[in-house]
Amino acid sequence: MRRWKIRLDRDSFIAFVLDLAIKLFRFFCIGQRQTSNAKSLPFIYRPALGSIRCVGPLLFAFFDFAAALLRQIQVSDNATTRQMGPPCDATESEKVQLSCKSDVTLVIMTVLSSSFMLRETATLTAICGFLAMLTFAQTRDELWSRCRATEPDLSIGGCTAIIQLEQETTNDLATAFYNRGNAYSTKGDNDRAIRDYDEAIRLNPKFSDAFYNRGNVVLDKGDNDRAIRDYDEAIRLNPKFSDAFYNRGRAYRAKGDNDRAIQDFDEAIRLDPNDTLAFLDRGRTYQRKGDTDRATQDFEQAFRIDQALSFFSRGNAYATKGDYDRAIPEYDEAVRVNPEFAEAFINRGNMYREKGDFDRAVQDYDQAIQVNPDNVLALNNRGFTKFLMSKFSDAGTDFSLSVDLDFKDAYLPLWLHLARANAGQADPDEFARNTAKLDHSIWPGPVIRLYLGRVTPEETLTLAENGVEGKTRRDRTCQAKFYVGEYLLSRGDVDTARLALQEASSICSHTFLEYDAAMSELRRIH
Repeated sequence: MRRWKIRLDRDSFIAFVLDLAIKLFRFFCIGQRQTSNAKSLPFIYRPALGSIRCVGPLLFAFFDFAAALLRQIQVSDNATTRQMGPPCDATESEKVQLSCKSDVTLVIMTVLSSSFMLRETATLTAICGFLAMLTFAQTRDELWSRCRATEPDLSIGGCTAIIQLEQETTNDLATAFYNRGNAYSTKGDNDRAIRDYDEAIRLNPKFSDAFYNRGNVVLDKGDNDRAIRDYDEAIRLNPKFSDAFYNRGRAYRAKGDNDRAIQDFDEAIRLDPNDTLAFLDRGRTYQRKGDTDRATQDFEQAFRIDQALSFFSRGNAYATKGDYDRAIPEYDEAVRVNPEFAEAFINRGNMYREKGDFDRAVQDYDQAIQVNPDNVLALNNRGFTKFLMSKFSDAGTDFSLSVDLDFKDAYLPLWLHLARANAGQADPDEFARNTAKLDHSIWPGPVIRLYLGRVTPEETLTLAENGVEGKTRRDRTCQAKFYVGEYLLSRGDVDTARLALQEASSICSHTFLEYDAAMSELRRIH
């Protein structure tokens, strides 16, 4: 068996490495306990301190494993095996107990020193800092995964760790408090839930979901007036918050204000025509008022919706499997039972579009829009289908309506701009206005900057891959290739555009709109 030998020529060098290791170890392991404010340290060390506070036990468990492995390797100088030293101390009063072992530290630092011939403290410190920051990044993702978990105790633990690290932006910290509040609410600890929602709202006063959920908790506690105030604010921040209207209606009914309750149930149903609970509660409220006929109508509609949902769910299951021919009859039944079921019309239209029957797809989207003229999803799908049909002017009309209804969706201005450009109606000022309030630093921000003339196609492709791996990187690259292809096509560079669109069609998942659009454009410019 191959032996690994690490030759140490001078005992003084070993002593130096050990002394250096202990000093560095104390800086990272102990130093932050003596520093009341980590923000006063140089920036490079802050992630290290946060990560060790959080993952010290895990990190040193790894070191223990490494030590066990290294003990199987002969580390010798003239066949003399070096013995490991005793554990270092960690006082009971410290908030985080670390399994600190100087023997492990010596092995690791010795291997690093001998393998890389490190002779300067600065170099070693930089490597340790890099490893600590890498560990922090990995641990942060793990903590957020726990914070978002549906299991309340796991969520509480993850969110609490994130809050205590004090490394997040204000809005992300508000999200951590919000998620922890949800977990406490699930456990029935309403007082703690309210305190966390309070903090989330303090950090982010525009957090409509936090107002809504706090309203739900105080409504459960019987404080109808306070619940109404929270729902008022949630609705002010998000006027299309159908659930907030529904629950405010419940609060008014609990107060005995049946007329205002019915007004809120009306609005909830207008925003979501398939809200079974809104129909049931409006029916009960009419019943209280003695209006039996209207109550009966609402109860019957709730039953129809419930029955239609069963067909709709089966259709979705077939659609997920790609079995469009079996999905369509289920959606047929859903709209037969409930002719106002806009989502069933939309999904049936999607099936026809996937089958290449664009005319029938558009008919279904028309039906959904007739049910609800403000249905952004129906407008988007009709616009996209018309784009595939090369009816670019009509597509632009639909995308324009969508942008007006949902100005926060960054993809809508892009599709509107593409439709306008292909129709010969490109308006750079319109695109600039539609994207002015969007965050260009997050995806698909680089694509927006491309069309604003602020980055090149090459820079856009590079930015698509920066900081992401795996499926996310592949998906962004797919989209970047498509939008770069369209950009080049609009500037007359057909050959280069064709290459980009071909790459998009080979990279993109077939469920992506960009895949269908790339294939359509390739057929058009063939």
